Amino acid sequence: MLTPPAFSSLPPSIISAELRRGSLVRCGPGVRGIGWPDNAVVRASTLLPPGAGDHELAVAAYSAAWVWGAEWQKGQPTLYSTLNGMRFLRRIGAPVRVREYDIDRSHTVMLAGVRVTSPPRTVYDLLYLDEDEYERFGVSSLRSLLEREARLPKDIATRYHERNRPYRRRAEARLAEVRRCVIRPASLHRLDDATES
Repeated sequence: MLTPPAFSSLPPSIISAELRRGSLVRCGPGVRGIGWPDNAVVRASTLLPPGAGDHELAVAAYSAAWVWGAEWQKGQPTLYSTLNGMRFLRRIGAPVRVREYDIDRSHTVMLAGVRVTSPPRTVYDLLYLDEDEYERFGVSSLRSLLEREARLPKDIATRYHERNRPYRRRAEARLAEVRRCVIRPASLHRLDDATES
């Protein structure tokens, strides 16, 4: 697939003019060309990587969920994470936030030159959000991902850490609760059942 242009890097005056003209449309925190489909590659291309110097960052948690198809929540900053628990000592202003999650590079995917956590890793990170962010962004993002991704493993709350991570039981309870609320077509239920046996 062709990589879409990074329209979000255009000067604000040009973006504003092209939005009025109709050649650009809003897409999450950025914009996309009207002729480009609303899919994961195009969504990733609208996210401008922050000036991170030598750090390699990945779009994570609710921002990654948006890339994979969840609905964008207005007012949320774009959330990035360092990889492998690296420290991030630079200051980056809104609308970007950088966290230090313990994300392995193998749990990420490159889309349009932007590194994004994989759908299973994204679900894992959403399960461990603090209470406020989980209520504001996590629940709806989880539901959306679980509805779209029939093959997400059932043990996802413990999948990426073999050691006893704090709040694991809370994450497992959150996952069970959201799975009960998710409605999927019957064909996806059959696929899910087949992958478990």
